[in-house]
Amino acid sequence: MIYRPAKSSDEEALSRLIGNFHEEIARLRGSWDLFSRDEAKKELKDELSQERFIVYVAEDETLCGYAVFKDEDRTVWIEQLYVEPAFRRQGIARQFLAVGEALAETRGQETLYFWVHPDNTAMLLFLKANGYDVLNLIEVRRRRERETCTDEVDIFGTTLRYKKGMEDKEAES
Repeated sequence: MIYRPAKSSDEEALSRLIGNFHEEIARLRGSWDLFSRDEAKKELKDELSQERFIVYVAEDETLCGYAVFKDEDRTVWIEQLYVEPAFRRQGIARQFLAVGEALAETRGQETLYFWVHPDNTAMLLFLKANGYDVLNLIEVRRRRERETCTDEVDIFGTTLRYKKGMEDKEAES
């Protein structure tokens, strides 16, 4: 397996992976929307090509995974991490983690930061198994019109509503 920065010749394969990533995230949020190849190409060209983003790929015979790192004021975030299902549990995500940690070190930081959807149990378990177990930020927003939030979560004595991704989709059926 080769881990390397993405290059322009990766556009087609990388766009496919980006689309797959967004579709998985949409399912976690309760949506079954497809992310078109054109949308993925646009994201790659317009957003991820900015200087603050660093895109790495995992390549076997073809691209099988990628990670997008964002350098924001010398703090390195993993914005996207995706490995094709057939290649999971082979250490690819762990290697991307090592790449990100090295990037953070070069910027004088001790750690790498992640945005993770709360229903992404696989990623949360992966991160915890790799020593990432400090809750750093909590995102809070107003409830959207027609959105149901049937669960609650207690954080340090404060109760907040929680929207699980699949509940609204099931309610619409």
